[in-house]
Amino acid sequence: AECKSTWWAEIDSPETEIDKNIIKAKCQNPSLVWHQGLKDKPTCPSSQGCQKKICFYSIDNFDHKAIIDDKAFSKTFQIDKKNPTGPVLTLTDPSIAQTFNGVQWLSKVASFSLTAKNESDEHSGLSKCYYYVNGNAPVVRPCNSGFTIAGQGRGAYNIYAFSKDRVNNESAYTLQTFSVDDPPVVKKFTADRNIVNVANPTVAFSWEAEDNGAGLKQV
Repeated sequence: AECKSTWWAEIDSPETEIDKNIIKAKCQNPSLVWHQGLKDKPTCPSSQGCQKKICFYSIDNFDHKAIIDDKAFSKTFQIDKKNPTGPVLTLTDPSIAQTFNGVQWLSKVASFSLTAKNESDEHSGLSKCYYYVNGNAPVVRPCNSGFTIAGQGRGAYNIYAFSKDRVNNESAYTLQTFSVDDPPVVKKFTADRNIVNVANPTVAFSWEAEDNGAGLKQV
């Protein structure tokens, strides 16, 4: 007689569990919930990783049920619903020049060097790691390593870093914030032009300067 239907049930079974009699006993547990067809899927609690096997049997057109033996189960497979651990992000070069009004300021440079550390994934493993600047498209970077970003001139920088595992779970985003300042601008400088060739003259002069970034500290 031909096969009429196939039924399956899931069991928790780590890859290290190789005793077929133990696995068979799990498959014969009367409390198992059996499913027909592919409408349902194996389950795993949110934010966790699970190792599963599938038990199965078939029924023929005469309603004969196959015996669940030590071959009626699948190999172990893993379900990963846990997000990776995001990076600890540190600006390594240049160093912060000054903190003013709660903002970390840097002098204008050609590039920034940062390090991302402590990224990990407990189950399927890390796949790719990324950063992006000020809402731009993410850029792939090395995981648990240093990387360099080209400087883009004066202004505020929000650098985000995150990672993904092999089943596309995404870590929390880590943020490094700082601002880049241009040198201050001297707008006007005048000196007394009426001094002639005399010893130790006193010269009067004045100036105007401005800085639209971190602000003037001293002149």
